[in-house]
Amino acid sequence: MKTKKQYFQRLTGAAYLVGCILWLAPQFIFAQTPADSLRIVTTVWKEKAIAPGAVWKQAHFDSLFASQQEVNLLEIDLTNPDRTIAFAGLPDGVELTSVFAKEAGALGAINATFFDVQHGGATTFVRIDGNVVNETKMLLPNGTNHERANGALIVDGKTASIVLGDNQTAGWDKRLEGANVMVCGPMLLQDGTAVALQKNAFNDNRHPRSAVAHTADNKLVLLTVDGRNASAHGMNLPELAFLLRVMGMQDALNLDGGGSTTLYLKGETESGVVNYPSDNKKFDHEGERKVANVILVF
Repeated sequence: MKTKKQYFQRLTGAAYLVGCILWLAPQFIFAQTPADSLRIVTTVWKEKAIAPGAVWKQAHFDSLFASQQEVNLLEIDLTNPDRTIAFAGLPDGVELTSVFAKEAGALGAINATFFDVQHGGATTFVRIDGNVVNETKMLLPNGTNHERANGALIVDGKTASIVLGDNQTAGWDKRLEGANVMVCGPMLLQDGTAVALQKNAFNDNRHPRSAVAHTADNKLVLLTVDGRNASAHGMNLPELAFLLRVMGMQDALNLDGGGSTTLYLKGETESGVVNYPSDNKKFDHEGERKVANVILVF
């Protein structure tokens, strides 16, 4: 029996205290090059269709951005009527991504927004099935949203979209239409073009990263980049945006990363986790961090 109030909605077709306090050790920022573009477009990904309209892809790069990179993604065809997308989240408290997924009987899941590390619950606006689960706490002194809350994933009926917020208007996220809204950031791509990013340690240092992206042919992509290991160095946000753009994504939103970065696929490993979460400081599938909410695939 569940002991926590969990907001959950199945959908057809488609900080002051932050959920992951990212490691801020100095790291070099590598420029993206034409050679990096070539490596991305010529890499042969391992692919597995885990259900009609749902494909798991994995690739290891020995020299992408002059570093070791481990990337996993789940590609969901939103035109397939058998596929559904959902949000699940807690107004307070936290849970493992894999537990969220297993409790819901989901096919796949990825960790989602930043959260309060002391009390749980998202620090960004989350609406599920028309119910407001959390309000944005990541605000600037003038009341507008922080860069890490400047975009949103919206799922409503059979449609999904990723939108850039209005950084001049306080409370823009509350006014977004759609029964299901999840705010995070920074926004990485809009209409296939990289969104300008601020210069700061969070953006410029390499960390494990999670992201959600949308393609021109109506596919939703849930992507993880592992890090904090000799076999997976992680990416800074310019590198992540570059990867997603070269891969052909149109719109993309950064999610909570660091130790939170987790991609779950039912039955693919003992725990279901297919990437290498870093919270246990080992390169295995066991280092999950508890989070406040997730994006689910059925």
